[in-house]
Amino acid sequence: YFQEYAFEKNTYQCQLSIDGTSYSTAIPLLGPFGGKLVCVFGCGGDRDQEKRPRMGAIAQSMADHVIVTSDNPRTEDPQEIMNMIVAGMSGHHNSSVELIADRAAAIMTAVRQAQAHDVVLVAGKGHETTQEIKGKRFDFSDQAHLRLVSGGSN
Repeated sequence: YFQEYAFEKNTYQCQLSIDGTSYSTAIPLLGPFGGKLVCVFGCGGDRDQEKRPRMGAIAQSMADHVIVTSDNPRTEDPQEIMNMIVAGMSGHHNSSVELIADRAAAIMTAVRQAQAHDVVLVAGKGHETTQEIKGKRFDFSDQAHLRLVSGGSN
């Protein structure tokens, strides 16, 4: 599932809901865009911990800049989840990595850092409208945050 937004600076923010095995096939679907690929993603808490390092390695191998963030940490510590993701990344890739636990701040950072023709890929939550933290659900939409921080509508 892709939702594409085009705003100022000719930057595209694409958002989708995928699992770790889909990254390697989904990212090339973004096609040529002439700029850098910035990937914002996290892994859900209380779920398969073994996939976290694999997802980190895939994101790092395909993106120019990776922002690791929270994605429904549920009862787990978001920092620990992010550390597991980063454990799969190596220093052998040209991509840079940043950890921002607050998902809204991570999206805002990615969009504000983007230059003309860059693609910001916010992956994971898709059409979801909540973020689950410590057993409570909070209103949260990647799509709404992309629109808000980019000053656009779609």
